Amino acid sequence: MASDLRNLLRHQAAPDTLDAALHAAAFTGDVVCVQLLVAANADVNALEPVGRASPLCVAAALGHADVISTLLTLGASLDRADSSGATVLHAACSTGSHECVKLLLAAHASGMATDLMGMTPLAAACKVGDAACVRLLLAVSNAAVNLADAHGATPLAIACTHGHDACVECLLDAHADVDLADELGTAPLCLAAALGHASCVQLLLARDASVNLSDGSQTTALHAACETGQLGCVRLLLNCGASLELADVRGRTALLLASAHGQRECVQLLLRRRALLGARDRDGVSASLSASRNGHSAVVAVLEEARAEMEEMADAATRAATHAAARRIHEAAERERRAVTRSPLRQLSPQAAARRIAEAAVREMRELSPRRERRYRDEHPAFVQGWVISPQKQKPQPKQPLRKRRVKQRAPGQSSSRPSATASE
Repeated sequence: MASDLRNLLRHQAAPDTLDAALHAAAFTGDVVCVQLLVAANADVNALEPVGRASPLCVAAALGHADVISTLLTLGASLDRADSSGATVLHAACSTGSHECVKLLLAAHASGMATDLMGMTPLAAACKVGDAACVRLLLAVSNAAVNLADAHGATPLAIACTHGHDACVECLLDAHADVDLADELGTAPLCLAAALGHASCVQLLLARDASVNLSDGSQTTALHAACETGQLGCVRLLLNCGASLELADVRGRTALLLASAHGQRECVQLLLRRRALLGARDRDGVSASLSASRNGHSAVVAVLEEARAEMEEMADAATRAATHAAARRIHEAAERERRAVTRSPLRQLSPQAAARRIAEAAVREMRELSPRRERRYRDEHPAFVQGWVISPQKQKPQPKQPLRKRRVKQRAPGQSSSRPSATASE
């Protein structure tokens, strides 16, 4: 091919033809042709008519490290960007060519350059998941570790979105901000949980990521994982203290979201972790109703079974509490009965004794909650009628009119004082 090129160059090809041939040589990785074309006055920084890529960008995108070395020696510029604003280092990082990245960094290519979308070479390496390129870029400078693109996505968020746990670990070692959110308020943990990247979730939680951090719509990582059915991520988040009671802007908890989207296994896990079964969203829709509306019959069956078990446990607990309360009331009444029986004062009538015993039982009953008291009255009517309800009071007798005292009429001149005993004698 080199000999054919020499024959063509003898006929003095046009400059545009030479530039096109230089791009073709960079594309194929032919170092000899590149040298011949540059020697024939081909522009080493010529741009393609469509993508506006230089020969150096073409060689970097295809991983031709020897062509890159040759072009740099011949004076190729590192700052030429293509139509998308991507530089040579962007192209090398996008393809994961370690040798090309090393050559460009040694030639002082800028790691802070951004394309039209605000993406740095570090973000490009995180997108393709090349941990080796990430280490090379961070070894030169970690200034771009928290630099976000036009949508607010940091390199850590990009790596979490694509599930590249090796890149996530490299960025966290370089002190990347674990809770830095994008323009929608979505943190890297929420992105990884929603897409089911459990290894990334585990790395973020190990570096103290905020497990209950929410975005602009109050959606947490647990909400996102439950909505998409990422059971492994849900388990990791719950083990690290994710709240089951937090609701999004529409009032939907994790259980409501999992039920609405038919995530049966997530619903079962949430119920085992004591999720609130009676929770409702802002429209008053429960988890069972939401699952039924969306046709998730299996989820409805799980919820109804859990509700039945919960009601049975509540009834058992209420019965136990009621029986304990009955024992307390019986014991109080019995103590009072013995006290009345052994009292040295025998003047108490049977009705007064029964009243004292009933008052002791009532005092004990008032310590119960109103619900338990009602249940106790329903289940123990004989006891209530025998001890608690006081005997009927007798009808009050009509009051007798006061008798007027008679005063004897004394004769005139008679003394009002009674004669003494000595005088009568």
